[in-house]
Amino acid sequence: WLQVIQVIKEKMSGELTKKQKKEIYTKNLVELLKQYNKILLVNIDNVGAYSIQRIRQTLRGKCTLLFGKNTLIRKTIRDYVEKCEEAGNNESARIEGILPFIKGNVGLVFTNGDLNETKEVVESFKQK
Repeated sequence: WLQVIQVIKEKMSGELTKKQKKEIYTKNLVELLKQYNKILLVNIDNVGAYSIQRIRQTLRGKCTLLFGKNTLIRKTIRDYVEKCEEAGNNESARIEGILPFIKGNVGLVFTNGDLNETKEVVESFKQK
């Protein structure tokens, strides 16, 4: 995961094609789906960039936040579920349940900890 970030930072000067960036993003999302067993969907309509930065800092080590194109997120999740089903892994069906909710300005918060605690932290930064 950290290597992916390193590659992105090094190549942000425009050397990566859109396709390469999408492939990196897809690999990152799949790794997060494998690593974490809980996903919190958050609407970020009323959350500013500074608040998102503070949320990341507060949850560092406990959670991972991911934002991106909804279409790419849905496609990656569908492909991941399909591969898991082919391998006989039925746990992926629960992930498929979030697909209808990936609309608008949303982010994914991946965690193995308490969802209520994570939700409270995220909501505490919501702008009024």
